[in-house]
Amino acid sequence: MSCQNVISLIFSGVTVFAAVCSVVIATKTLKQNSKMLENSTRPYVVAYGRNIHLDERTYFYLVVKNFGTSAAFVDSFHISESLEYGVNSDEDFIQRLNGAVIVPNQSHSCYLGNDSVPETLTIDLKYHAVSLKSKSYVERFEFNPKAGINMLQNNFVSNENALYRIAAFMQELWRMKL
Repeated sequence: MSCQNVISLIFSGVTVFAAVCSVVIATKTLKQNSKMLENSTRPYVVAYGRNIHLDERTYFYLVVKNFGTSAAFVDSFHISESLEYGVNSDEDFIQRLNGAVIVPNQSHSCYLGNDSVPETLTIDLKYHAVSLKSKSYVERFEFNPKAGINMLQNNFVSNENALYRIAAFMQELWRMKL
């Protein structure tokens, strides 16, 4: 075998190795880009507790909000504790989230009775993007809905006038962006 054939064979081997490396790098880049695209367009549904201070009283809300950029279909929504609602009704408002569609920046809030709010709440949530039915997301939230209740706030309304109370309540709702 001549020297020219050996050099040609070495360069052929280097060329094949470079081609295989470029295919592997391109495949990994495409997978990474696909994952980045999914993360930037998927729904991010979060459950959390909020409270409103008014007339030296605290009102608790359970909020479920989609912080993502696409609509979410809630497959299942389960809470570890049984909660009482702040309104008189036989309807189970929280279970109505099963099968609900939550669009981006939309939130569902539920007023809870103060006595039924536990120190720790666990929520299991399964949902998928409306546009991508094959990909499901499962979230588990464990939190204290009463956290931050004793934080200093200066928005107490002691005026007995109902209009002032309603205005203060509406301002608090607007501030919270429920």
